[in-house]
Amino acid sequence: MPSPSSPFPSTTGIWEAISAEPALSAGFAAILIAFIYAEISTRAARRRTEAGATRNTLKTMTETILMLWMLGSVCLVCWMASGRDLAGLGLILPNLSGPEAWRGWLSWAAAIALTLFLLSQLLPLRTQEGREAMAKALSGMEGVDMIQPRTPVEHRRFQLMAFSAGWNEEIIFRGFLMGALALYLPLWIAALTSMIIFIGFHTYQGVSGMIRIIPITIGMTGLVVLSGSLWPAIVVHVAADVVGGLYLYLSQPSAERLSRAAP
Repeated sequence: MPSPSSPFPSTTGIWEAISAEPALSAGFAAILIAFIYAEISTRAARRRTEAGATRNTLKTMTETILMLWMLGSVCLVCWMASGRDLAGLGLILPNLSGPEAWRGWLSWAAAIALTLFLLSQLLPLRTQEGREAMAKALSGMEGVDMIQPRTPVEHRRFQLMAFSAGWNEEIIFRGFLMGALALYLPLWIAALTSMIIFIGFHTYQGVSGMIRIIPITIGMTGLVVLSGSLWPAIVVHVAADVVGGLYLYLSQPSAERLSRAAP
């Protein structure tokens, strides 16, 4: 319990409460193991690139997809094994009736607005000049070379990765992690912690890349807190990653034939 002079719970009390729930502890451990594995894989990939090795984007994407589904499934199972239901995880549609219906309507309105905004970012890619400007901007972004799709096959694999991330990362970070932490911490601390850990999983993008995803991370977390549902955030997350994949692919000269895919 927190002391009367502090708004924060005691660390000892939190760990005792978490350790009393083996299923949730297993979920936390799985997230930690996945983070360590991702960091080791990222550093190994960078060393190979610096050594002049041929990049294998398809392999990187496939490994990422598998890890996302494995970790998402583990978190889902651990949540259910703790005796809690899918509604508590956020896998329920926002309530659109009753006194709190405004939360559901506002969350969907915000999700639609954010999705339309993300799609509008593709408009400059309709022209060759726009694609060249984007290619120049991307050339200075750390970590882009590790995931940039340059062929149609790589682009399709990236979009599969985008849908996998949109579904599983919401379950992992704003479903399981934030939900489990909120059992022992004030909601704002649980939300902030989940955001920090989520951003930490994107170290392959470098410091600048991690800073770039802060606004969308805040937005998706806000949608979950507002609505009590993961669905609006899942829609925005998928849209963000799909648009990101199109950005990366359509900015390549070889992808000019796909320029009509942009709105």
